Amino acid sequence: MTRKDGSKDNTAAIAAAYGVSLKSLRLYEKLGMLVPPRSQAGWRVYGKGEIDRLLVIQTLKRLGLAISRIAVLLKADKDNFDTLLAEQAELLHEQRRQVALAIDLVRLTRARLRSGRASSPDDLAHLARRDQERIVPFTPAVAPLIEKVFTPDDQAALHSAAYDDATAMRLSEGWAQIHADARALAPGGDAASAGALDMARRMRDLILLMTKGDEAFARRATQFWVMAFENPEIAKQMPITKAEWEFLHAAAAALREREGQEG
Repeated sequence: MTRKDGSKDNTAAIAAAYGVSLKSLRLYEKLGMLVPPRSQAGWRVYGKGEIDRLLVIQTLKRLGLAISRIAVLLKADKDNFDTLLAEQAELLHEQRRQVALAIDLVRLTRARLRSGRASSPDDLAHLARRDQERIVPFTPAVAPLIEKVFTPDDQAALHSAAYDDATAMRLSEGWAQIHADARALAPGGDAASAGALDMARRMRDLILLMTKGDEAFARRATQFWVMAFENPEIAKQMPITKAEWEFLHAAAAALREREGQEG
């Protein structure tokens, strides 16, 4: 658009070229995020500097930041900018974890539907409760410890997406039953009893299935549980108590001793 004095307003052209609405450009200007200079005739003129700032805003939006947050970031100094970006990275990591959990739950639900084992929303709620019983609970409080202890390949294997439907279902229901048995048997129980040894055998099978025989992975899983119980906040997120977990491992030790004697 050109006025009689020859000056041009390139706002519409910039909006079209960079896929942004005129309304958004006006909002950025109102918030002080992107303020193009004016010509003598009063037209907004977007030059290289303004286009670069627009690209920065669009990039930050793709990172999941709200406009109000971007406005703060653009005014921050280098150190604060880095801190704010680190916080956003953690938020995105958490969103990714939640998406992975949602995908796990959808896959397990569809597997149950195909097998005729789920038929109502109540079944979905039941499955969600069982999915919380996995060997490693994926919650915001636990996530930093997961990333500290497990390798990226380990973390992928902890999600059901790493397995076919039948295996994912076996792991989900298997761990739920192991934890239920530990709760029932641990109080005053004998770790060498027939029930405890059967529980230990099933736990060993699930660990082998999950780790594919990778002993280092299995050791990291044990390390995770040890460290989890050292942190009171994380301990509250675990599917079983420290005493129940110790009973599980006492049963596993009793099973190894029994099989050693039989061998």
